[in-house]
Amino acid sequence: GNMLFFVNCLMTAVFVLTMRVATRRVPPYTALAIVYTMASCLISVFVMAVSLSDVLRAFFCPDCDGFWVIPSGAFFALAYWALGSSVVAYSCLTFGAKHAREATHCLAYTAV
Repeated sequence: GNMLFFVNCLMTAVFVLTMRVATRRVPPYTALAIVYTMASCLISVFVMAVSLSDVLRAFFCPDCDGFWVIPSGAFFALAYWALGSSVVAYSCLTFGAKHAREATHCLAYTAV
């Protein structure tokens, strides 16, 4: 758990510092779109690899009825996570990285 939290914090810092450099060359939302496209491609490759392996499916979801089945009660939580915790949060980080005097100032507010 702690190692995953550390990796998450580290990658958030890398994202903010990368956006600071990238937004000097391209508009902020273009840079964010590029990052989301790359992340979507990598996630797709990972999901396809997991879906093809019985061992990995059992490891990641031992009590699932089917690997591609999403419970209807999870749609609101998934929509909130995708829009609130992801799109809005990273849009704010990108905007902040472009306009802050120091990119590290953005990281002070990521816990909020």
